[in-house]
Amino acid sequence: MVAWHGYALLRQVKQALPSRFGATIRFYIAAAFLLPVGAVLGAMTALPGLRGTLHSQFMLAHEAVNVLGFVGITVVGTLITFWPTMLRTKMVENALGTSVRALILMCVGVGVTTLASLFGMRPLAGAGLLVYLLGLLIVAWVMVRTLRTKRPHRVPTNVGGCRFYLAYYRRGVDCSAWCSPPRLRSFA
Repeated sequence: MVAWHGYALLRQVKQALPSRFGATIRFYIAAAFLLPVGAVLGAMTALPGLRGTLHSQFMLAHEAVNVLGFVGITVVGTLITFWPTMLRTKMVENALGTSVRALILMCVGVGVTTLASLFGMRPLAGAGLLVYLLGLLIVAWVMVRTLRTKRPHRVPTNVGGCRFYLAYYRRGVDCSAWCSPPRLRSFA
């Protein structure tokens, strides 16, 4: 159902005039197509013949697609337009073009991490995470540039920005704890 919604958004974007929300819609489309992939990988972790290392590989791929792909790309895409709205300012120059490049990096990072996880290539999975992180840092740079134009003067804006970064950082810490060597010792 979500993929169908993504397809409908894709058709509408191709027919519509460009808008300032065009970049956000692209993030939503990418995330909508990633959720069914993550669901299939999650269902495959329940297969009875999938044990040990192979189960860990599928679980890591499932989590990469769902957490980094579906949730991460949706949240980052929303923040591209929501952050300037919270600050009550305009988007900085070239924010949309930069964010689309970041989306491409994030999608490539999710894809590399997922495929490398499935085939048991830990160093390549780590490289995929670094590519994803590079995309996140590009979006963070756009957000910092926006913040420089107008600082938040209201408590909700300060709290909202801080909560997002703390929550995303917390998820990253949780994921890195799950990927610790004792849990995936046989993954190499």
